[in-house]
Amino acid sequence: MTESAGEPKGLLRVTAPADVGDRILADIINQLRRYCPKVSVDMVLMDRYVDLVAEGIDVAIRTGKLKDSTLIAKNVGIARWVPFASPDYLKSAPPLDSPQALRHHCCLQFTPLGRETWALNGKISAVIIPMSGQVMVNDVRVIHSMVLAGEGVALLPVYLCRSECVDGRLVRILPEWHAHADQIHIVYPRQRFMPPKLRVFVDLASQELRKWLEES
Repeated sequence: MTESAGEPKGLLRVTAPADVGDRILADIINQLRRYCPKVSVDMVLMDRYVDLVAEGIDVAIRTGKLKDSTLIAKNVGIARWVPFASPDYLKSAPPLDSPQALRHHCCLQFTPLGRETWALNGKISAVIIPMSGQVMVNDVRVIHSMVLAGEGVALLPVYLCRSECVDGRLVRILPEWHAHADQIHIVYPRQRFMPPKLRVFVDLASQELRKWLEES
């Protein structure tokens, strides 16, 4: 009870998947350090499912469908994955006026979204596009770098590419279509007295994630 009523302080252990994005996670840590200088952060990025209680983790940022559990989950938005390419790539590439045209392009595949096909959803229909498997990578940061370098077309989360679209380094192609849509949650163990450090983190992280996840 004393800890739950006092000043935010102590070590806060956080886990998140790597594909949430470096800039978002850095912003969350910076905000926490600014408002709670007595809180230390240990953030561990991993793609496997983490048992928060068994591994001594205070809070997690999770994407996708949640498993049934006794944990408290706070929904903070949706991450939509859409096709992106660089202007340099598009200058010399075949026209991209329909999802089917992707068959004539170098598609850089983030493997968790599919190794054999891409599934794209429009306003009134959905299509499945066969993939060549020419480039397959399981790290979204590598795919993001390759798209910026003009190596091809890729499905990337909108929030990860917003600044590059503003400054003209990336273009959202096929704007009427999107692929995967991930729910984003902040998850933490149910407890009788919520420590101030956890309460502040949940509030700050929710605010930052919602800001990044807003559709442009």
